[in-house]
Amino acid sequence: MTGALCGLGFDQVTRQPVFPDHDMEVTFDSEITIDDLQVVNRLRYWMNISMRTDEAQFTLDAGPRDVVRCQNKIRELLFA
Repeated sequence: MTGALCGLGFDQVTRQPVFPDHDMEVTFDSEITIDDLQVVNRLRYWMNISMRTDEAQFTLDAGPRDVVRCQNKIRELLFA
């Protein structure tokens, strides 16, 4: 079986869950491929950019064009 541990993140110093009571293990009843994981990672990237949580990689000037660009990339990944 394949699955994932889903939660609200972890502390980068202690490497412990931020809210362990909210973590949950999810078992998948289907095959997850490398292509699936790549799409998920691309989706996470654009979601981080749109929320400006990963400033080390990319900086938005917070203009409407940037917001629309992020939304379009997310939409492409979800509905492609």
